[in-house]
Parts: sequence; structure tokens; C-alpha cells
Amino acid sequence: MKMLISTGGTGGHLFPGISVAREWLELAEGKDVLLVGARRPLDRRILADAGLPYRLVPAGGVKGKSALKRIRSLCLLGLGFLVSLWIVVRFRPHVVLGGGGYASAPAVLAARCAGRPVVLMEQNARPGAANRFLARFAQSIALGFPEARASFPRNPCAETGNPLRPEIEALASERQSGLISDEDTRMEAPGPLTLLVFGGSQGSRSLNKAVCGALPAWKDRGLNLRFLHATGPAELERVRRAYQEAGLDAEVFPFIEDMASVYRRASLALTRAGALTVTELMAVGLPAILVPLPSGTDQHQEANAASAGVAARTIREQDLPVRLVDEVEDLVRDAGARQSMSRAGLFKGRTGAAARIAHLCLKAARREGPHDRQSH
Repeated sequence: MKMLISTGGTGGHLFPGISVAREWLELAEGKDVLLVGARRPLDRRILADAGLPYRLVPAGGVKGKSALKRIRSLCLLGLGFLVSLWIVVRFRPHVVLGGGGYASAPAVLAARCAGRPVVLMEQNARPGAANRFLARFAQSIALGFPEARASFPRNPCAETGNPLRPEIEALASERQSGLISDEDTRMEAPGPLTLLVFGGSQGSRSLNKAVCGALPAWKDRGLNLRFLHATGPAELERVRRAYQEAGLDAEVFPFIEDMASVYRRASLALTRAGALTVTELMAVGLPAILVPLPSGTDQHQEANAASAGVAARTIREQDLPVRLVDEVEDLVRDAGARQSMSRAGLFKGRTGAAARIAHLCLKAARREGPHDRQSH
């Protein structure tokens, strides 16, 4: 029983696909999996580190691009479709899981041309153009947020939640089972509180700039803060200098590989509102200030932030310079507010999504079984 998982483009698409792949292999002996990502350095690094079989195909986003870039992306998608069709014919999957985003489109289309059943993952509360288009080819759709159901009125949908990486799943289960209470050292520590800052797998220049600009004010107001900050590769040295000049305690990274370890250490997060980020923050009960990406397609990050409800506060990017200093100070000084946000996140957060999606794919594969035997 073989499954092909088409994913890539961002860490928020890659990591869920990897989590489902591992659950698929755990279902029973005799199962095989192949991950297909976009031909980009990020996809290559993450998929290689996962230790699972993978292939890379050409792909490019179309929405929100200039006319010239759209033409280039369409050419890449066409080439990616041909490469994906060759992969599907050679691998002969019993089911194909589309991980969402432009990078999943070539393999999903190739799968349908080859008569393979398709399941889609929709991580965001407001689905993007790729999955809205690909939904017509899907047997079922796994939803990360229940709000996404309204965008797929003609499809069978399952509210599975978003898959978490195993180490984050373990931390979330630990906290949700009460082994770590709401009133742990993250909330009431006599020492400095730890602010975790990150802007997704590529970092965020806007968040980096806002935090660097706020450092003198936080120091002047006497906030007892230390920082864990993932900047993205391009901004690393500039952000490090800002912390050094402010004389503040900070660990600055280009990219955080082990998110579970920093979630354990953090008292508060300042982040973008990507689907996987919001899912993880709620699942581990980490209170957060979310800054949705204003250029995100279909404003999906705004919808993700709204779905978090009272587990997070939201600042629009244009309001960052005005509100950031005060919002962080308010939450640093108010342990009760942080505890309430943490409890709200733990109440809404879900674990076990990867296993639910793997079973959904198995059901689709078995339903198409007779056709598969005839095709071979």
C-alpha cells in the first residue's frame, strides 16, 4: 500500500506532510511512502533531514505575482506536472495526499490523470486558491481549522486538525494531560520571562525591525525579559547587533530546528499567524501576539489569527510600531492574562491529527482498491 505526499513551498506545508508520512508507515507493515516537494533549497534541506524517500519537482506560485513571474511560474508548473506524472507512473501510489499550496498542484493533477485517488490537507482557516481549485479532484479534505469547511461545500470534509511534529505532539499531550500545569515556571518565574520571536521558516523583516525598535523602550520600562529570536538567514547579524547594543539577553538564530525545545522555554510568543504556527501555539498552551502577514494570499493569516480566539492577541502589521511595546508590557506584567490565554489554547488545541489524516488516506485507498487492481 503506497502513498505519495505532495507538499512543499514552506515549512508549514512540509512538516505536516512529513508527520503524516511517518504515521502512514506506522499503520501496518507493507506500507510505503514518497514525499514530493518543490525544487527549492528549503524543501531539499527539510526533506533530506526527515530521512524519508523524496523527490523534488519544479513549481512556482502564481497569485500575487507580476505578469512576468506568473508566466515563469506557469511554465514551472507545466514542467512540474510532467515530472510528477513520471513519478506517479513509476511509484504507482494507491493514494495521493496533497499538502496544500502551489507546490502540491503538479503531483495532484498528475495523480488524477493517472486515476489515483486524492485527499487534500487544508491547513488554513481560509483556504487558498490552489486547494480551492484542486478540491474538484479530491475524494475528501482534511481541515486544520473548522472555519475552512465553508469553502468546500461540495466535498466530504473531516475536521482533523493540523499535524504536529512528534516532539511538539509529545509536549502538547503532556501539557493537555495536566502533567505541566497552567501555573508552571513559564508563568510565575521570579527570573526573566522569555519572549520567543519568529516569523516562519524564512523569518520576517517587519517583525525583526519592530522588535529591534522596541528594545530600548522595554529596557527603559524595566521589563525583565530575555529573548529567543529566529530572524531568517538574511537578518541574523543586524538583529544580533541590536540586542548587543541594547545590552539585553538574547539567543538569536537564523532558523530554529527544534521548536519543541523553545516552546518549553518560552513564556510568550510574538509570531506571524501561519496555520502550523497557530496550531502549535494553541496545542502547547503558549500565549501569543500574532501579526498576520498582510501580503498573504486571501488574507489567510488573518483568518488563522481570528480562529485562535482569546488564546492570542492580534496586531496588524501597520500598527506594530504603535502597539507592540505596550502589548508586550501588558502581558509581561499580567500573569493572569497569560494563564487565561494558555488555558484557552490548550482547550482548543488538538493532537493526533497526523494519525487521523493517515487513516483518511487509507480509507480513500481501499475505496479505490478494485480500480487499482484492474489498472495493474
